[in-house]
Amino acid sequence: MGKENLRVPITRPEDWLTNAERGSALYMVVEILVDKGLPLSISENAVDNYGEKLSGWVAVSGTKEVDLMVRKVTSTPEFLAFFVATQRLELGPSDVHNCQWGEDVKRKVLALYWQNYAEDWRRWAATSDSKKRQLREMEARNAQAKSRELLGKGLTPLTTNEIHALLETVMYKLIVLNTLTLKKFVKV
Repeated sequence: MGKENLRVPITRPEDWLTNAERGSALYMVVEILVDKGLPLSISENAVDNYGEKLSGWVAVSGTKEVDLMVRKVTSTPEFLAFFVATQRLELGPSDVHNCQWGEDVKRKVLALYWQNYAEDWRRWAATSDSKKRQLREMEARNAQAKSRELLGKGLTPLTTNEIHALLETVMYKLIVLNTLTLKKFVKV
């Protein structure tokens, strides 16, 4: 095996913080912070550790203070619940139990997970042979039924704007409770 086959990790710029997938909970947090005027920037040039372009991802750069803020927000139970729900990791009632939301919002977040899960199964079914397609379509229907059951009558699925608002509320509370001095959030 020659040296030309070895992949060499790249060196990141000093202000690089992370990569974020468009539409993810992390991306929404970054958007909120940028909207608030914090020293944070988003670049379309996201690459992996070996310099390969990441389609659908952005690179996030900023100061160490903002990095600390992002880390604090992303360690909250609320962020983690949205992260799990949007990344299709396994989410259950215990994952939203510690979130500082009312029961209706908790149910809506769990329903969001099942909606995303159903979308994944539908997408997988579309690219499968007929036997696998039937099984995957059944999984999608079951997941969608769980979502409808959680929403029940009177609750509607979470929208992107509602998720954005819930994350912004978490961030605002975190700043106020931890007395972080990011003046764009503190109402004077």
